[in-house]
Amino acid sequence: MLNALLISSVLVVALALLSWHRRRTASLTAHTALRALDDCALLLQLVRTLQQHRGMSVAWLAGDASFAPQLRQRQQEIDRCIAALDGTVRAEEAMPRACLTHNELMVFRFQWRELIELLGSGELLPEQSLSRHGQLVSRALEWLDALGESRVELGAAGRVDSGRVRNHVASLPALAEYLGQARAIGTGVASRGQCAPVARVRLMFLAARIEALVRQALAAADGSRAAIEAGRTVGSMMTTLRRNLLGETGGITAQVWFAEATRAIDSVYAWVDECGVELRRELQAPTPLLRATMAAH
Repeated sequence: MLNALLISSVLVVALALLSWHRRRTASLTAHTALRALDDCALLLQLVRTLQQHRGMSVAWLAGDASFAPQLRQRQQEIDRCIAALDGTVRAEEAMPRACLTHNELMVFRFQWRELIELLGSGELLPEQSLSRHGQLVSRALEWLDALGESRVELGAAGRVDSGRVRNHVASLPALAEYLGQARAIGTGVASRGQCAPVARVRLMFLAARIEALVRQALAAADGSRAAIEAGRTVGSMMTTLRRNLLGETGGITAQVWFAEATRAIDSVYAWVDECGVELRRELQAPTPLLRATMAAH
């Protein structure tokens, strides 16, 4: 009898310790994923501002001086984002496999400063500015994807909607990037008043990729209001692109095109933000095990 009571007591203690360990592990994993979402938000802001700076720089290099004040403002915002990433690097380098390292950020910062110096010297052509900006955006998107997969999707598997994670850190940022490229190239076309063959081919390619990504992202969106609005706004931008930049209609200014493209990109980022809010809600909600334990007490 005594042995049975002893064994029973040991089992109760063991189960309690196992339950505590699982709750603690889930809590730590959720905390890591929530911190990663903060880092993802910072990278999304960096990408978004770089995209704006790219479009403005192309228009400015094409001869539209009205973008100069906005260019300086975006440069300051990008500097602040890069400085804030120092905190992300410190946290990542404390992890077993860092998604972003100090050396990578140093190279990124150097390439950004070099781009600004070249813009100021007047040595860059619009196409060269597009290329250099694109390299920086691509690197930031790689960091974003790595953080989303390693720290959010894998780190909190079973607690978050994987389709929403992929939309938040991969599909929608890629869509915004293609839209940003179309905004930049289209701004240059509108500034010149004509669409060169190379720009025409590029815009046609971008339009096809944009429409394919919209369909892909909508399939995982579950009919959200932000998703529907983004689909509508991007569709309007594609209509303007084909009618006024690729077609024979013309008659659109760089400022008007930039504003319409920005509305489409903003709608995609509103969709990204909605995904982020939902992911936070899922991560902060009690796990089934924790709910069962709370109910038992």
